[in-house]
Amino acid sequence: MPRGVVLARLAQRLGNSPTAPSNVNLRQFDLNLLVALDVLLTERNVTRAGERLFLSQPAMSGILARLRHAFHDELLVRVGRNLELTALAVELASPVHETVRQISSFTQSFRRPSPLMSRAALTLSGASL
Repeated sequence: MPRGVVLARLAQRLGNSPTAPSNVNLRQFDLNLLVALDVLLTERNVTRAGERLFLSQPAMSGILARLRHAFHDELLVRVGRNLELTALAVELASPVHETVRQISSFTQSFRRPSPLMSRAALTLSGASL
């Protein structure tokens, strides 16, 4: 499916109605959930996703519940002992991953260098007293 169509469906799913197209209100959607969604879709495991984000399993389950509500879709469903992606989750996986990667790249480009993280060598010299 073309990327534009998938992103349009993403925008539609974030709207108020699960069936009618609508504009995404970014003030109502927590964009941090996209990072969690990316990890959940990659890991397909709530506990491991939580570990990657330094969150507890109950916190990650709560995030999954919020994502399910926002997208009007289960996203991950239990099949036996595993979680499987729904059709919508499969469609969202690539554009969500790419969006998170681009946002991460963008924010890293504005990071100020930290003297604590620098690998530069500093040489001091002076006269002894």
